[in-house]
Amino acid sequence: MKIIKFDPILLRDAERILETAPFSAKEDIMSLLELFSKNAYIAYSLGTPVGIACSNVYEGKRRADFSVYVCPKYRRRGIGTALVSSVVEQAKKTGLNSLICDFEKNEELISFVSSLGFEKRYSSHFMTYYIESASIVSGFEKYDNSMFLQFVNAEADAFYPIRHRLGIEPERIQATENVRSFLSKAADKYFVYRIDGEIVAGGGVYNGEITDIFVSEKARGQGLGRKTVQRCIYEAYRSGERMVSLWVISENTPAVNLYRSLGFQPEKTHDFYTKQIL
Repeated sequence: MKIIKFDPILLRDAERILETAPFSAKEDIMSLLELFSKNAYIAYSLGTPVGIACSNVYEGKRRADFSVYVCPKYRRRGIGTALVSSVVEQAKKTGLNSLICDFEKNEELISFVSSLGFEKRYSSHFMTYYIESASIVSGFEKYDNSMFLQFVNAEADAFYPIRHRLGIEPERIQATENVRSFLSKAADKYFVYRIDGEIVAGGGVYNGEITDIFVSEKARGQGLGRKTVQRCIYEAYRSGERMVSLWVISENTPAVNLYRSLGFQPEKTHDFYTKQIL
């Protein structure tokens, strides 16, 4: 067995490995390769490409996701372990705090990641909603860059209790330049609700995915979570989308119940496992 750092000329080998992969695993790895090809590794057995791993590790990041896949006939030979070890070593060099992976419940994968020191932290539902019609919800403003710090801090405050309880790192969502850049790019798809000039609710819909829905603790019980989701659904509908999706932490019962009441249906549930690096 040989582990080689990925190079674009090896893309065909990566594609050969992923021919046998489930759609979700293939999608995850190809998405990571597109943006983080320098973080990928390919495993070979007697010259045949048999496994691949990739992460979104980069300098200054404290937590990173990764994905690994080994062709079925080459499993239980230490190939997956060697690939993950390569990701871990790279993570250590960047000062990363932890690695995280997620997958639908699978006893083989649970055994594998547990043997490498990963521990389950939480689960998350993937839910979808088919839009037949939608009406605009009043009272919302479009996000703009001047709102950045207030928006991120309000979201961080809203999610801190559950992130702290479940040990999700970072426990407070950070106002990083990557977050600023994304919000700037997606600004016309994000919305905020203010009371007396203070942002108390917000969220967005980007490429058909509803994300970052939050309501400040002091503004809860007024239906703002429902209205924020409905505003995002309307924006997706107006843009031509007829289906939206979202991920919601399964332990966040109020949010799960809200989405169900709006008609969202669970499609799958992923378990999230983390490993402390430093």
